[in-house]
Amino acid sequence: MSRVVPLETLSERLIKFRKVMEEKQFGAYIVRHDDAHQSEYIAACDERVAYLSGFDGSAGTCVVTPTQALLWTDGRYFLQAQNQFGKEWYLMKDREPNIPTVKDWLLKNAKDVTVGVDPAVTSVASYMDYTKSGLKIAMEEQNLVDAIWDDDKEYPRPKPGSDPVLFLDEKYSGESTLSKLTRVREAMKKQNCNAMLASSLDVIAWTTNLRGSDIEYNPLFMSYLVILQDSCLLFVNSCRFTKDATDAMQKAGVQCRPYEEVFSWLKSNCSSIGKVWLDPNACNMAVYSALGSEAAKYENRLPMVLWKAIKNEVECEGAREAHREDGLAKTRYMYWLEHQLADLKRSDLDEVDVADKLEEFRKKSPNFRGLSFTTISSFGANAAVIHYSPTKGSARSASDKEMYLVDSGGQYWQGTTDVTRTVHLGTPTAAEKDAYTRVLRGHIALAKQKFPVGTVGQALDALARQYLWQGGMDFRHGTGHGVGAYLCVHEGPHNIGPPGRPGIPEPLKPGMIISNEPGYYKDGEFGIRIESLMLVREYMFTFFS
Repeated sequence: MSRVVPLETLSERLIKFRKVMEEKQFGAYIVRHDDAHQSEYIAACDERVAYLSGFDGSAGTCVVTPTQALLWTDGRYFLQAQNQFGKEWYLMKDREPNIPTVKDWLLKNAKDVTVGVDPAVTSVASYMDYTKSGLKIAMEEQNLVDAIWDDDKEYPRPKPGSDPVLFLDEKYSGESTLSKLTRVREAMKKQNCNAMLASSLDVIAWTTNLRGSDIEYNPLFMSYLVILQDSCLLFVNSCRFTKDATDAMQKAGVQCRPYEEVFSWLKSNCSSIGKVWLDPNACNMAVYSALGSEAAKYENRLPMVLWKAIKNEVECEGAREAHREDGLAKTRYMYWLEHQLADLKRSDLDEVDVADKLEEFRKKSPNFRGLSFTTISSFGANAAVIHYSPTKGSARSASDKEMYLVDSGGQYWQGTTDVTRTVHLGTPTAAEKDAYTRVLRGHIALAKQKFPVGTVGQALDALARQYLWQGGMDFRHGTGHGVGAYLCVHEGPHNIGPPGRPGIPEPLKPGMIISNEPGYYKDGEFGIRIESLMLVREYMFTFFS
């Protein structure tokens, strides 16, 4: 992916940013790729890392000091970051050997200075981790990137989403909102909690059976949810609700209040609310501070995270139907593409043109709601950029002379899809065929694997890599991620990846949907990835001896 913002503009932004830092007397400042709900994918108005550094990938953390500007991101984005960010920036290859974490770097280089953070985009867990390590963390109410972005006339800050919020009928969700709230309240009783505060947008959307579009490709809406034993408060701009959504919330006993009122409500009720269940990895420090020290807190993952991941029968069948409709669109697309390039020998198409054509085929389904992420449409060397996304003007020409990788997905009423295919519409080289075969063998090995109850994804990861390893190859990303039911294309808590990743591994359970996507990327030449979604199901067998 090419640079979107000129180098000179990025340099000017960094100068302005450091001036604001100096005014606030910060020796360092952390800019996170996060929003107030710790979302992986965020709204355009929250893309602060992209605005400041130029890098617009879905994972990144910046640290700025008076003399240094550093960007941490993972292996999916190493090439993209180097192509996009400003000349003053230095890439910190996260999780690579000898590369310190953000915290460790700050402890070595900024332990004696004040480090600024925005409490609205800093999780409770991150803040506590930083402060316990001895760093001098100061919470500044206004994000310092916003201080310069809000005044930018050339690149004005986008407005928050305002599209309608819809109700997802039970024929798609498989469970009513009231039933889900009843389950939540039963879980609260077991933990002696009087209230639960949900901050994660996908958790709120799943619990309420509502869907929005505040974040591109993700059917989410900005909100907080407070569940009490005898009532439920949804802090959201409810003027955007359709009649069906309004009626459904009234039926479930959900009261809607303005989004911004969550802070004043928590402050007013913190002393009488009783013990509050919240997730420290999802709740931001601004909300946490509003609760104050008076409210007793139970800090743990919310039960809906796992419930959402384990699909019911209606959701499982919906996923199958969504993939049938999506598969038809992709089959038509591949036929069209081969005809255009191999038969008609067209030379006027580029990566953007063919990606747009794929979306056109998807739109033929009456259940199609939109893409589930930006289509990765990459020919030749561009496919080696793991999360490449083409742009008009810099896109590579479509050709039957080199490998083509297309990673795409759709949102349907019934479910969410995410599929990658790599093809060569001409004659591949021996190296390309060898790499493709190794990736395919790993994909098949993982898809066929049976495993005992309690197995985590890390225990299966090597199955997908084994044939690549035998050839001295590997890939710099996880092998599998969960996928939502007309929700986020990346969903936890389960995954398949190498050991040593942050967090506690989640055992794979029947009903979970997870991707299977090994790959191989040869910088400057080609990239290969084969991805399908798998449904974990129970398998019974008998020992005869």
